[in-house]
Amino acid sequence: MMTTLGKACDLKAGKFVSAKDIQDIFCDGFYPCYGGNGIRGYVNNYSHDGCYPLIGRQGALCGNVNYASGKFRATEHAVVVKPLIEIDTRWLYYKLISMNLGQYATGAAQPGLAVSTLEQLPINIPTLEAQKISAQTIDIVNNLISLRKQQLAKLDDLVKARFIELFGDQKTNPYNLEVGKLSDVADIYLGLTHTPTYVEHGKPFLSVRDISSGVVDFSNCHYITEEEFDSLPKGARPQAGDMLFCRVGTIGKPVIIPENIPEFGTFVSVGYLRKKANVNNYYLKAWMENEYFMRQVYDNVAGASQINLNTGWLKNFRILVPPMELQNQFAAFVEQTDKSKSAIQQSLDKLETLKGALMQKYFG
Repeated sequence: MMTTLGKACDLKAGKFVSAKDIQDIFCDGFYPCYGGNGIRGYVNNYSHDGCYPLIGRQGALCGNVNYASGKFRATEHAVVVKPLIEIDTRWLYYKLISMNLGQYATGAAQPGLAVSTLEQLPINIPTLEAQKISAQTIDIVNNLISLRKQQLAKLDDLVKARFIELFGDQKTNPYNLEVGKLSDVADIYLGLTHTPTYVEHGKPFLSVRDISSGVVDFSNCHYITEEEFDSLPKGARPQAGDMLFCRVGTIGKPVIIPENIPEFGTFVSVGYLRKKANVNNYYLKAWMENEYFMRQVYDNVAGASQINLNTGWLKNFRILVPPMELQNQFAAFVEQTDKSKSAIQQSLDKLETLKGALMQKYFG
């Protein structure tokens, strides 16, 4: 059945909720409070009881769709979508996602979606049986995707726990490990300080966005000519085995450059560490991901609107230097864990591809 969203559903924005009435942690007698981008926190009253898709109507992410079930409160930035005819709400949730509602936003500085605009959008509604089959199928795939992500997170937690078990609290040094400065175990380099001339094809030239995912990603990077690449200073030409880190924005995220990767240059927002003989890369990476180190980083970063890591401070940062035998033991554990993560990641990638195909099949 072809109709419009406004004829098939009642669309109403929630009501204003003061920030002082929202708490971060759930407790008895409180209910989820949904804003334009999902759950903002918890409040002591609710406006809805049931299962509803919610459309964010304000801000950079307006048009995103969430799903609320049970008792909850919706703010003025969330449009609650209530079917007026027989519609499976899970199907409706996926259908709204497929409609890419953000494209209908207006306003530059503060994009917004008008309910009146949403109401006019055409929507094709299949039989209820077809709705349930498609929604249940995608739900199964989504549950498997969530499981894979949980498995990856658990393995990351396992590595962190092993790090603490072997090397202790980096702040108190309970195992009386040797203490040095970061510059004692690794040389620190920064990328090119000026913007090079970009070309359509050539040598990859990376910035923070190209490593912030935790891998070296060439899919959307810039390119420079062979001649300009050859003229880059040493600091802008990392090699396999070096460890990249973001020093602007997403601070400190480390990426060990794998073997057999194309040569590339880096912008000054990306630094890299070249380890010395007395440290293992896996230990060094785990040290940079350690909670104590990250807390110290954010306590000492420069900049307000644009955070950046002071490399002078970084060179002098205190680091525990365990015996290489202990570091290598940790490295072997991480390598084995990485094999498990790789297998899970491959499964996750296949599931994401399957979900995309199913979304296209049912809603494309």
